[in-house]
Amino acid sequence: MLLPFATILFALLGAAALLREPRPWHRAYLPLALILLIAEITYTGPYYPLCPAYLVTALCAARLPFHTAVPSLNDHRRTLALVTAAVLLTFASLAAIIILPRFTLPDPTGPYAVGTRTQHLIDPATRRDLPVQLWYPATPTGPHARYITLSEAKPRFLYWHWIRTQSHQDAPFAPSTQPYPLLLFGPMWNGRRTQDTALAQDLASHGFIVAAIDHPGNAARLQLANGTLRLADNPHALNDLLSVEATRTLWANELARWTADDRYVLTTLLANPALPIDPTRIGAFGHSFGGAASIALLGPRESAQDLRVTSAINLDGWTFNALATRTTQPILFVYEASGEPTPTGNSIDDQLDRQDRALIAHSLALTPALRSYIRGTQHADFTDEPFLSPLHRLTFTGPIAPDRIQQITRTLTLAFFNQTLNHQKTPLPTYPELKVIP
Repeated sequence: MLLPFATILFALLGAAALLREPRPWHRAYLPLALILLIAEITYTGPYYPLCPAYLVTALCAARLPFHTAVPSLNDHRRTLALVTAAVLLTFASLAAIIILPRFTLPDPTGPYAVGTRTQHLIDPATRRDLPVQLWYPATPTGPHARYITLSEAKPRFLYWHWIRTQSHQDAPFAPSTQPYPLLLFGPMWNGRRTQDTALAQDLASHGFIVAAIDHPGNAARLQLANGTLRLADNPHALNDLLSVEATRTLWANELARWTADDRYVLTTLLANPALPIDPTRIGAFGHSFGGAASIALLGPRESAQDLRVTSAINLDGWTFNALATRTTQPILFVYEASGEPTPTGNSIDDQLDRQDRALIAHSLALTPALRSYIRGTQHADFTDEPFLSPLHRLTFTGPIAPDRIQQITRTLTLAFFNQTLNHQKTPLPTYPELKVIP
């Protein structure tokens, strides 16, 4: 974070120098500016919030070598206006890097170092190209992985590509006397496989292999194996629907597609002898629609291949019909806020919310499951979103501090999977913000 501030200070220095007597160092401003720019891009990557400061630096570099006298405020008002504009632009950069910082994800808390790698699995039955990113216990060798690939970052978030995670790119698996449990992760509707990197890294540091899956046509942006960039087919589909029936039909079709993708990925991963996966310890978790897909992987009971996943967590998602095939396998529902009353309005969202609550109530009456509510949260708090900007409260996140919600989500998720997959008697965590209902 020091280089962006150095860039801003250097721009301000150049602007101030335009109002002063010429100095010998003025001629060195241009080469110094080039050195600083190269260092900035090399070590942290191009950072568009600094574009105003880059512009000011370029302007000063073009004028200072030819600067011969102190400009008179009466005779050279344009110079004063230029300097004023330069200062305002530089402070605009300062505000931008505070609002959109180069964020740092919290360090994993487990005893293992973390590795990550991405592979493309092409289902021969559907010809769907499924990017799968693994986080796993690793021997800490090699560079730290980037947060997202350059081609898969949205244009306004290109600088995410230069954010380094705590995971080592393509590192070998950590030696172990027994294979590791596997967790399948599903992102939100139009989400991305990296949206919960902080949580995935933490689980991997505690001895889990996490496999995050992107679904072509729904993922916001993904690069296929042939280099093609695939965008979401209809990113506004949920907002454009006019009826509850149309929405539920769309959900059912997409849920079937996701679960088929996930089952193919699971089969392929288990068949890979290079992956130290324990086939008897497999769970699933996901955010929003991905949480529903995780529940769908638990059933139906009459299909033996679908019972490989033995427990699931839904992070603040409706069930999207996934409970229709529910088994008696353990489920943990994690919800925002503290359990608001059932909505009484007639909007599509309100009707769908009431239907989903009714489905959950009916399912829980037949087979119990855990429900939890975290006070001060909103929908995006169960992703990396709170770390991306100090203005996170404007992006479907609540007033809870980013480190606090991450701590609660990590310990709750880890304890549940330790109980259900590792057969440990780890109690669920207790926090003032957390309410768990058996």
